[in-house]
Order: sequence, then C-alpha cells, then structure tokens
Amino acid sequence: MTDVSLLRQADQVLSKCGRAIAPVGMSAVCFPRGIPIQAVFPVTPNSLSQTITREISGDTTFLLRAISTTSSATTALSIQIQLPNGRFLLSNLADVLTFAGYGSWRYLLTEDLECPPGTKITVTLVDTNTAVAQPIMLLFEGADRYLLKGGHSGRPELASDLPRYRINANQNIMAPCWMGGEGPETPLGYQDEEFTYCSEVDPLHPQFSIAVTATNPTGTLSIPIDQATDFLAYRLMFQQTVDGTVTLPGLFLGRMRDSSGYALMDDYLDLVGILNGAELPKGWRIEKGGQVLIDVELVGATGTGNAYLVAWLKGVRRRKVS
Repeated sequence: MTDVSLLRQADQVLSKCGRAIAPVGMSAVCFPRGIPIQAVFPVTPNSLSQTITREISGDTTFLLRAISTTSSATTALSIQIQLPNGRFLLSNLADVLTFAGYGSWRYLLTEDLECPPGTKITVTLVDTNTAVAQPIMLLFEGADRYLLKGGHSGRPELASDLPRYRINANQNIMAPCWMGGEGPETPLGYQDEEFTYCSEVDPLHPQFSIAVTATNPTGTLSIPIDQATDFLAYRLMFQQTVDGTVTLPGLFLGRMRDSSGYALMDDYLDLVGILNGAELPKGWRIEKGGQVLIDVELVGATGTGNAYLVAWLKGVRRRKVS
C-alpha cells in the first residue's frame, strides 16, 4: 500500500509542473510502471503459436499508455493483443514490427486506457519463420494512478505535461501530436470513430500473392473505403509471409495512392522494412467510396512458391452529425 502522506506530497510537487486532469474535486498522482511479457520460439518449435496472459496487479488502476517491443533483423512474428477492457487492439494478426522501430520505439495509445486490478492483458504470438529462433519481449508502459480528494486539479498548460513526456526519458519530440492524445481535434459538426481497414476483403482471394519465380513479379493491392464515411489514415501497417518452399523471402516494394489520383509517395519503398508501423504526421483523407491502391513489386526472393502481403490502414472514420 502507498503512504497517503507521500501521495499528498507528490501531488503538491507535481501540481507545480502540471499533470493530467483528475475528476472534479480530486487530483491524481501517477507513478510510471511497465508490465513486461516475454516469450521465445526455438528453431522448429513444437507449436507455432503461444498465448500469454498477464493479470494487472497492484492496489490501484493502471493507466496503459504505450506498447514497445524488442526486434532484430531476423524478427518474424505475428501478434494479436486483447486489452484489459476486452477489446482487441488490432482487427487481425499483425507483424510484430508494427510495435517497433519508429518514433520513440513505441506504439502509443491516443488515450490512457484504465486497467483496474485483476483485469488481464492477453498476447497471442505466431512464429512466421521457424528456421530462426524468435525471442521477444513486450513492455506495456503506463502509470499507476492514485486519486486524492481535495488536491490540486485543473488543466495544466505547461509543455512538461504533454503526453509524450509522461512515460520516461525515451521520447520523440517530433512525433505527431495525435499519438499522445493532443489533437488534431474533430471539426465541429463531425464525429470521428477509430477504425482499421484491411486489404483482406475478397473471400476468394484472402491474400495478395506473387509467385517468387514470376517473370514480372508485380501487382496492385487494393483497400476499399466504405460508402458512408470519409477516412483519415494515421498509421500504415503491413505483413509479409511466404510458403515453406521459399528459401529467401525478398522484399515487397510499394507505392501508395488513392482513387482520386493523390500519390502518398513518388517512388517505391520497402513496405515491411520501412513503412510498417509508420505514423503519418497528418491524416491522409480518403473520400468515402474510394480506395487505396498499392503498386507492389517483389524483389530478391528465391525458391519456389508464393510470397503474400497484407496491408492495414489505421485511423478514423469521419461522419457529419446533425
């Protein structure tokens, strides 16, 4: 148990620097905390998947703010995370590199997620390259929040309270503001709903594939947008898998554009190695009924069989409200 007198002293100190808003008549003292989850897949493991559950311990609510993970040049794992509120973070298994390699090496949540003691984080991992050992550690970062009655409260206005400064010294001051829950604000008269589009839309062709021995290993991947709402994309995510007969997976190079003719880039980039998990500095607006087109080229693959690519767009669906 935490000493109340120490909490009150911390509250008085923190209130000089600013902190997040607490309920009316109360103030909050937050102590940084990380919850680690780790696993190892040996070479040719007995099982291709592992599911790990970690219960939130402690005597107060834990605020989940970010997820980070270790990675290397040979990391080849898929991941799915079920949060303590019961919701899944992603709509499907995604490349674990989505959570590593950009900004401050974190996947930041736009808002603090309250995790009461006794709730659970469930992580499912799938090995996609059994020829190499796959060790991994994830760190669920945030803070234990203690509420105090009659403390100092109010909206802080100092830069020291910006969300990207609240975790620890490993930070990226150039990260987009929306990653820390600081805007961009939804325009008046509109409503935003967080949503993730996936390229797996055709039951007859659930994955985009290219034969590694093809003479011209190119194609176009499509992500259709629904007819009811515009979409603002904030994060790009990709996953590459290959048949077991492929000896060298190669690289998927891509160039993204939408059906209005707007091109996000003017040349081909490594989709999985460079763009996977990348955050856009502002929302890429795609009109309702449109689609995102990804011109793809497979390079450097050897062996026989196919290489597969799945793409996701994470952002918000924006609708006008009366």
